[in-house]
Amino acid sequence: MTIKRKFRNMKMKKLFIYIYTFFIFYMPRVSDLCIGVYIEVFSVLLLVLMLIPWVFTCKNKTTVFKINKNVFWLMFGIFISALYFAIRASLGSYDIRIMQNLFIIIQIIHVLIIIDFMKYIGFQKDDMIRVLLNLALIQGIITIMMLLFPSLKSIALSLYYINREENIFISRMRIYGISGDYTFFTPIYHGILASIAFFYSIFKERKYLIYLPFILLVILLNGRFGLLVFVISPIVLALHFILKGKISLKMIRISIFALIILVGATLVLSIVAPYTYDWIMSGIEDTIKFFIYNEKSGNYAALADSHLSFPQGLGAIFGEGYRLFGGQAIEMGYSPSDIGYVNDMFMGGIIYISILYGAILKFLFKKPSINYFVNKNEYDLQLIISKYSVVALLMANYKGEVMRGGLVLLSVIFIKLITFNESTEGKEVNI
Repeated sequence: MTIKRKFRNMKMKKLFIYIYTFFIFYMPRVSDLCIGVYIEVFSVLLLVLMLIPWVFTCKNKTTVFKINKNVFWLMFGIFISALYFAIRASLGSYDIRIMQNLFIIIQIIHVLIIIDFMKYIGFQKDDMIRVLLNLALIQGIITIMMLLFPSLKSIALSLYYINREENIFISRMRIYGISGDYTFFTPIYHGILASIAFFYSIFKERKYLIYLPFILLVILLNGRFGLLVFVISPIVLALHFILKGKISLKMIRISIFALIILVGATLVLSIVAPYTYDWIMSGIEDTIKFFIYNEKSGNYAALADSHLSFPQGLGAIFGEGYRLFGGQAIEMGYSPSDIGYVNDMFMGGIIYISILYGAILKFLFKKPSINYFVNKNEYDLQLIISKYSVVALLMANYKGEVMRGGLVLLSVIFIKLITFNESTEGKEVNI
């Protein structure tokens, strides 16, 4: 094989990795739109298709039925929590939601396959992180194109409003890029990626700052909560340095630079997307009122008041077998709520939360040996990312249901896997 052909083959393999990763993470509902097949069903079919090349290229007869024990216990905990809720819901003749609650396992298997494919073609940890950052950068470019050429936004609107009536109020302010979710999971995910770029620019190279303008723009145009997720990254890092008795001038400089980017992007939107700018400013005003004046308005009024309720008595322990989302909450005499902790408590109570959250946090808190890393600086970086991921996940679960699945949970699992080599290192179990 000639060098030119090898180079072409490598480019095709990388392109495949990027397309596959983009699809699994952003889950654009193209199959729903084009062939009438739910994206979740299509994802399962894709998994069956991917198993064949995965086994033949990345496995051998001694490893094909083995899985890292930490990943195994994570998926086992998710399975048991889904089974518990199914039993609890069936006792009250409610929707058992077994497929919805287990779909995250399908996504985790996809992630394991993606990581093995990446390693097969020679990707290192930073290369894998850059795949996520590059895809977010592409989303930023697509978003800019949709701002410059509004007719292109019809693609995003078509993906968002499949079989639903359009909400003009939301459409004129938000919905940019290519995704399966625009207003909740994806903005929080991009907030996490912006934080990763921020951390890498401090601990590694400043070139990672190039990602921030693109990622922050996508966040601004789709979901304000993603900004809060990003804002906690310098706070986590500052606490790290304070506990070590250090002051990082580089962190301060880059934090100021990130703030300038954020302010600049917001001012640009005041010109090219005034409705979005007004929506962002209203969120900032609500945040100032809440944290400085202890005044609840906007989303804070809902999240800290009307959406906040919990089951009583035995229901707090065993759950009630249903969610407080949509019309069912009204039927049960409650206000509808999308707060993750509220819905999980009503679904299965403390028992359900202990099983599900316990499995996830045990996996995320797994601390590797420093021998995994080339130096102490690398170790500190990945340890900070791990701690930040936990904080971001728990924070996001207040805004919505992220502990039971979706892009946010999948992303922190992926980041943990690649930064700590959990997919291949350590003990394995037979399945």
